[in-house]
Amino acid sequence: MALLPILRLEKRRSLALLLLLTAAPCAAAPLYPFSALAPMPMEGGEINLRLGASYFHRDHLIFDDEDRNRKVAELPSIRSVIAVAPNSEIHLSYPLLYLEQEGQSSEYGSGDATISGLFTPLGTDARNVALGLKLAVKLPNADDEKGFGTDETDFSIGLAAAKKAGSFLTVVNADFAILGEPHSAATNQDDVLVYNLVGIYDFGGGVNAGLGIDGLNYSKYGNNRLSASAGLSFPWRVVGIDLGFGLGLAGKAPDWTATVGMSFQFNAPVNVRSPGQCREP
Repeated sequence: MALLPILRLEKRRSLALLLLLTAAPCAAAPLYPFSALAPMPMEGGEINLRLGASYFHRDHLIFDDEDRNRKVAELPSIRSVIAVAPNSEIHLSYPLLYLEQEGQSSEYGSGDATISGLFTPLGTDARNVALGLKLAVKLPNADDEKGFGTDETDFSIGLAAAKKAGSFLTVVNADFAILGEPHSAATNQDDVLVYNLVGIYDFGGGVNAGLGIDGLNYSKYGNNRLSASAGLSFPWRVVGIDLGFGLGLAGKAPDWTATVGMSFQFNAPVNVRSPGQCREP
């Protein structure tokens, strides 16, 4: 008989933990599967981790004038967001790549790692207009001889803005980027504008759907590209699932892309949320 109170207590504890994992309030979450960053950082000390896979059909490596019929898969890709302070986030991304292209046997190896910072010193109230400063560096991890990358370090600096109206969130990113040119003996670079526009509708319960535009303009090396994408995110148990599909519209954009991801968001006490939930600041 003494076991009954203990079992009831353990049952209550398990139920309380489940509620913490699924229904705790939050300030913001990444915009998976979109690449744009929203200037509404998570609370200090939170970490978001996404494990995903993506496919790019007839992808074009920048600074490569030849159409090599490249088919690229990220298997897997890892994206992490670390809220180092209430108004600051560090974003990390790293893929392992499977590549098929004409004139070369299939290859599997490291892609480029990217480290980004998002800072919002002016506040994050998206019911007005939230603004943030972005800084990013792409490291030359990928093997250029195998066609995984350019073996160059790239830098970017830009602004992120967000506006929330009811259940609809609009996010705009605009970055000035410096891309290292790999084919010249001299130190050359391509100075370009990289931009993202995303509109996301919150259906409630953590279910979000959106459309996006991604572009790169003003390249003097023919690296311009433009693509459109659609995405859906929703909670499943204690993780978030996101699905995305994109179409190339112009320039060196892939013909089409597809992505799927699974994400976890942690704080103290342990708390896991889906991407797209809790977009109120």
